[in-house]
Amino acid sequence: MVLVGNHDQTGDYSNNYSSLHPFLSLENHNFKIVHEPYLDGVYGYLPYIHDNEEYVRAANYLASLGARVLISHPTYKGAVYDNGSPIDTGVDPDKLDPGFLHLIGGHIHTELQAGRVWYIGNPRWMNKSCANKQKGIW
Repeated sequence: MVLVGNHDQTGDYSNNYSSLHPFLSLENHNFKIVHEPYLDGVYGYLPYIHDNEEYVRAANYLASLGARVLISHPTYKGAVYDNGSPIDTGVDPDKLDPGFLHLIGGHIHTELQAGRVWYIGNPRWMNKSCANKQKGIW
């Protein structure tokens, strides 16, 4: 699974095009680009969705279909940025269906856990604030 992230999208988020769209023709049973909500068993996948309310609606829709683990690319309220600044304007995890056992995110570059949210980190450092910090699975 390859999630479309914020760095893959156009700068103003005005359309659904991303830099990964040229690779959609390569999708098969071993390779999937998540550019819209997608369910695979108990795993729900979401691309980066800039609008928090739209994100909550899409996530809860996947929960209604049976998703119990949400893998996505949001900024969750209550976490911290790589530089240590608290996130107080992101998606509120309390607005997500309580049936989600795990909320696995990829937007924050450093591995961290905040409640039921687990940011896995990125595979390599992107700037000085995330250099030399432990990375999660990817």
